[in-house]
Amino acid sequence: KVPKPSFTYTIDSRGYYILSFTSEMWHMMMEHNAFAGIHPVPHPSINSAGMYLITLNPSQWHTFHIKQEEVSKVPMPGFSFTINSRGYYILTFTSEMWPMMMEHNAFAGIHPVPHPSINSAGMYLITLNPAQWHTFHIRQEEI
Repeated sequence: KVPKPSFTYTIDSRGYYILSFTSEMWHMMMEHNAFAGIHPVPHPSINSAGMYLITLNPSQWHTFHIKQEEVSKVPMPGFSFTINSRGYYILTFTSEMWPMMMEHNAFAGIHPVPHPSINSAGMYLITLNPAQWHTFHIRQEEI
């Protein structure tokens, strides 16, 4: 089974971002001060599935994106991402994880289908816009 992303979000009718983190990811975010510059500092609620939930307004979301570039450098098994200045998601997969992603049709529903570049370290890189990122997250729940 393909590992699930440990962070997802939705946008509510007001344009606020509802972020959901696994316990492991939440603690990693706290360890790396992922909400630096966001005032007031978000305090999560924990749902029945043990997910940590916070709400960010658009300005706080922008600040979170900037800080996320630093946090995403913390390695996660087989997969990591950064968010560039345009708000696009740069996904990085190990050479072991990429074939699993393909085998499980992890990018179903994303058009055009992303084609990776391979960096000098042998990592597979793809870029997704925010809508494609959202589709990717939904697909991961199905896998």
